[in-house]
Amino acid sequence: MPRPKYQITADDFTHARDYLQSQLLQHTLELRDETHADASESLESVLSGGTKIAKAKRLNAWCEEHLTTATWNGLKTSVRKRRQRWVNESRTVTLSVRAHELLKKAAERKGLTMSEVIEKRFGR
Repeated sequence: MPRPKYQITADDFTHARDYLQSQLLQHTLELRDETHADASESLESVLSGGTKIAKAKRLNAWCEEHLTTATWNGLKTSVRKRRQRWVNESRTVTLSVRAHELLKKAAERKGLTMSEVIEKRFGR
């Protein structure tokens, strides 16, 4: 029996939304035939109003219409990893590429991990 097609659930809505918005901001989201500006506008309308269940259904329909197979796979992987992080109660922070570079350089200079740099700088 074939595996059921992936559906964005209400529980995964936040993870999927965050992934898509991040990809749009970085202009790395692969779309079928739409520009990023058009996709961003249509995505915002999908994300506004209604219950989480309704928004998840609309988002799923939007993804089926606009995302390539590779992007769908990236979304599923991202949602699965975010879900695991939430279950494990670890905390994640999304950094811009520039912020990540700065933090990484500071950690290398001081011979620390990036977490240690943050803790030493802001833990006071």
